[in-house]
Amino acid sequence: MHNNAQQYITRAIELAMLGHGFAEPNPMVGCVIVNDKGEIVGEGYHEKFGEAHAEVNALQMAGDRAHGATAYVTLEPCNHEGKTPPCALALIDAGIRKVVIGSIDPHQLSTGGVKSLKNAGIDVEVLDDEACNKLLAPFAKRVSTGLPWVICKWAQTSDGSTITPEGESPWISCEESINRVHAERGCIDGILVGANTVLLDNPSLTARGESPRRLPYRIVLDPILRSPSMQMFLMVTRKQFSFMIHQTMRLTTLAKQSLSKPQTGVLI
Repeated sequence: MHNNAQQYITRAIELAMLGHGFAEPNPMVGCVIVNDKGEIVGEGYHEKFGEAHAEVNALQMAGDRAHGATAYVTLEPCNHEGKTPPCALALIDAGIRKVVIGSIDPHQLSTGGVKSLKNAGIDVEVLDDEACNKLLAPFAKRVSTGLPWVICKWAQTSDGSTITPEGESPWISCEESINRVHAERGCIDGILVGANTVLLDNPSLTARGESPRRLPYRIVLDPILRSPSMQMFLMVTRKQFSFMIHQTMRLTTLAKQSLSKPQTGVLI
């Protein structure tokens, strides 16, 4: 392995993150191809769900220079044909000499790349890299448990308060943190709050900023349907679905008014 292998894996992680918001529900994956002189000859990442994977994009950039080179990839190359052909086969056909893998694929359908590569005579090294495992964590949780990856977000003062003594919600977040939150909102599938947040803050629950990559569902946990029909999360006209989740079939008149709005649903 090259002496600066960690540098190449770190670069592969940086590339993988460029697909955040586009690659999902697939995992974010990055790949760097390095020749025997330690020169990067190919880079790629999984740019969009349903399109070419990271290894294929990196091989396309490298061309003939991939022959005899080492591929550094954040995730075990897939070993099955789904929306795209197997990446393990692409590496084999390109004449790659060695593959360094950050994390093993937890998905039973696509794993097996290591075995295929070794059977083809390719040297394989699995790092079990902490940063690669962290990158993979949302995907790994979904395929192993069937549950979504949940990000908890709140703002608080240095003494641990989120509201004033009068019960008001002060503006605590700085501009930098707000921009970061909205950038992340534009890469995820849903924004969830409770009914009290709707009543006190009247949030729009949207991803604002430059060109969100995804339009997240707006989800409100409202057991007895207290959310007024005029709240912002129901008034915004962008193509985002809103859901209220409650525990009873009893619908108040106000709730019925809310449900009459386009793109609004209730989960029971």
